Amino acid sequence: MLHKTSHHKVIWMGFLILFIASQPASVSAETNTWTSNGPEGGSIYTLVVDPNMSAILFAGTWGGGVYKSTDGGKKWRLAGKGLEFAMIGDLVIDPRDPTTLYATAGGDVYVIRKLK
Repeated sequence: MLHKTSHHKVIWMGFLILFIASQPASVSAETNTWTSNGPEGGSIYTLVVDPNMSAILFAGTWGGGVYKSTDGGKKWRLAGKGLEFAMIGDLVIDPRDPTTLYATAGGDVYVIRKLK
């Protein structure tokens, strides 16, 4: 069951996004050092990790749709078509079928199946 994001989460995520946006972009990660790996396309609002393959990540952006990384966040691409300009509120991977992703946007729930 999907739920509305609490005000505390929104405030916390806002501070996190502002902090990340104010940092210079870096191309390589160092031990104990935060680095930015994208994706470009909007402020990241939600992030989920595939439960079966931790290198697969999905990022829901505020105004840029859903992005997918298959290499632990080094490279990103748009995930599917139809939500390219959407403000993504939440993402959930189906635990029984990790090729199915649910997204909330504009008060609706969207599903994409067989996501490659």
